[in-house]
Amino acid sequence: MKIKIRYKILFTICSLVLLSLAGQVMFNLFFSKSFFIKQQKNIITEAYDEILEDYSSDLTAVNEIGERLQDTYGIKTMISDGGKVVYSSGYSVWTPMPNHTAPNAPNFPNDKLFLNMDFSTEPKVTLVESPMPAMQGEGEQLRLGGKFEYEGREVLLLLTLKVDSIENSVSVFTEANIYISLAVLIVGILIAVLISKNITEPITEIEAVSQKIATLDFSYVADESSSTVEIASLAKSVNQMSRQLDESMTELSLANEALKKDIDYRKQIEMMRREFIAGVSHEMKTPLALLQLYSENLKNNVDGIDKEYYCDTILEETDKLSTMVSEMLEISSIDSGFIQMNLEPIDLSELCREVARQYAPLLTGFEADITIDDSIMVLGDNKYLERAISNLLNNAMQHTAEGGRIRFSLHRSGNMAEIGVYNQGKPIAEEDMEHLWDAFYRADKSRTDTGKGKKNIGLGLYIVKTVMEKHGGTYHIQNEADGVSAHIALDAIE
Repeated sequence: MKIKIRYKILFTICSLVLLSLAGQVMFNLFFSKSFFIKQQKNIITEAYDEILEDYSSDLTAVNEIGERLQDTYGIKTMISDGGKVVYSSGYSVWTPMPNHTAPNAPNFPNDKLFLNMDFSTEPKVTLVESPMPAMQGEGEQLRLGGKFEYEGREVLLLLTLKVDSIENSVSVFTEANIYISLAVLIVGILIAVLISKNITEPITEIEAVSQKIATLDFSYVADESSSTVEIASLAKSVNQMSRQLDESMTELSLANEALKKDIDYRKQIEMMRREFIAGVSHEMKTPLALLQLYSENLKNNVDGIDKEYYCDTILEETDKLSTMVSEMLEISSIDSGFIQMNLEPIDLSELCREVARQYAPLLTGFEADITIDDSIMVLGDNKYLERAISNLLNNAMQHTAEGGRIRFSLHRSGNMAEIGVYNQGKPIAEEDMEHLWDAFYRADKSRTDTGKGKKNIGLGLYIVKTVMEKHGGTYHIQNEADGVSAHIALDAIE
């Protein structure tokens, strides 16, 4: 990364310098001549004004100006005062004398030096071919011819500059530009090296911080004080990412701790379950003792016992024990995943009617009201849904006095199929409400059997809860005005 960035910076700076050099060469080739001519016109005009201002019979100052113009700009100057050439510089035909009068100077206007010249009191610089015999072959030149009066005499002033001297200047300037550009290129490369170092070092530091972050070490921080705005912003983003990852790792650690607590809680639940099983096992001792006692009395044919009562009691206690063991084994299998729910489309309406037919003989002693809507389909396990519905009905009968009201209903509410079982009776205490779905919990601990339905061993509602959770359904119990209602709901399908 470091090498690539440096070379990109060097390439960019070199490209800019070369582009600048190419621009200068193009300017010198196509635009510099007109630019220089314009500049030289201004110089000739300023020279004319300077000579006009300093002109006198003593031409010392004018002579100095003419020599400076000749030496500096290559401008040739010629002055005619009263028809005689009094000063000439740059022309080989005449040589200025100490008295500033050229030898053999003819009288104006026969002087060929000024032949066809356009002298004006308001002169303008023009670009013309050399009009004088002495200058034939010299090509184009800039010319300014002006006249003014001095002490009653007419003074003519001629300033000329060869264009080829301008072109020579352009050539020299172009060559100088090339050398200057090469020097700038070298300096630019040196500056680029320094700039690239200034840029790549912070990037290298950011890369090192990123590598530390990859190893989950968030103690390193990138320098955000870089002079480059983009790199400073990158460093700031990396530091922010590091902080956020650090916070996320902290949150993850807290989540792990929460998970450990949850595992501990599950262990606690498992311990409670074992305690429940131990309690149930302890509770099983009584019916087992009765079974043993009654069986021995029957075997020994003890006098004075009611054999029919003994037999009924043995059957009842055996049924109770069998139910308890079966339900415990079934719940354990479901919770451990040994038994999988076979979810398939079933007609819940028909299933509820089947359960109602099974419980019809048991409901004869109650004021039963059964309402089942038609054609309600759900995705579920027929066996376990039947078990859950049966447990709700059985729970209602266990807590309803003889002749009390029981309502069993199935209806569709929006996208949900809702089953409700109501029984008339006393309300459930608030402290018992949250434990109703727990295994082996009985709100009315003094009663385990009402003589109707299955024996109440505290597993019925827990089985309902387990089945509904496996189906993704809901369940709840609430107190009504004169009784209690239990509800389960599943997603209905078309």
